[in-house]
Amino acid sequence: MEMRPSGSTEPFLRPSWRDAAAYAALQTASLVRVAWEFLRRNPAYQEAWGALKDYAATLESRDPQLVLQEFGDDLPHVLLRASVERAQQWGLNVMVDPSSNGGSFVFASAGWDYTLVDKGTGIPETADNPHGLQKNTKWLVAKVDLSLPLNVIESQLLAAVRAERQARIKRGVFEPIESRAQNTDRYVEYLRILDADAAGASVKEIGDALAPMAANDEDRQRDKRFRAALKEAQRLQQEGYRVLPLLQPAAPRKKN
Repeated sequence: MEMRPSGSTEPFLRPSWRDAAAYAALQTASLVRVAWEFLRRNPAYQEAWGALKDYAATLESRDPQLVLQEFGDDLPHVLLRASVERAQQWGLNVMVDPSSNGGSFVFASAGWDYTLVDKGTGIPETADNPHGLQKNTKWLVAKVDLSLPLNVIESQLLAAVRAERQARIKRGVFEPIESRAQNTDRYVEYLRILDADAAGASVKEIGDALAPMAANDEDRQRDKRFRAALKEAQRLQQEGYRVLPLLQPAAPRKKN
């Protein structure tokens, strides 16, 4: 399989943020597509894609036989492997051109990381930490007696997860991610705010365009709202997008 850019090779062209109709298709889009919209706007991802294209161009300019000798594989497979390896950083199964509206890619699962369990925690078991839990990260690793009945294992793990999660939240180790997906309209507004910010619009200009009927009183409540919204939109662009595909409702099963 050959790694090639899908769509235009031009930089990502953002919609006109003042034009609500330019975002209409996203109102009914899946959360996977919405997640991609946040990621494709990430300047670091755009830079990573550009670096991959440069790498591909360098290899394509070389003698195919020399590539085969150096990498032990033909050019298409070398490029595909490079794409897959670099995509892991972004939670994708393969790198995708930011100018593309998507395509045949998936976001990697954000479930349990079994490699952490295989490698071991290196944390000694004590009376107050019988499972060797990692205390100061968002990760939890626990030893499980797999010989026990499955319902017992599930019960023990759930109890440990709930207790440890609450304890770490109270200690400020991490901020919990909301389990309920927001209305798609809110995500679309965040995308418009990102595009407005990229275009150099001020918070006041964003408020005037997106909420013209909302009063911007002496306390500048409207400005505060959109400033907070910009911060949340930037969080989704950097890391938060990874959670959105997990919030996508499962398709209903077909009845036989």
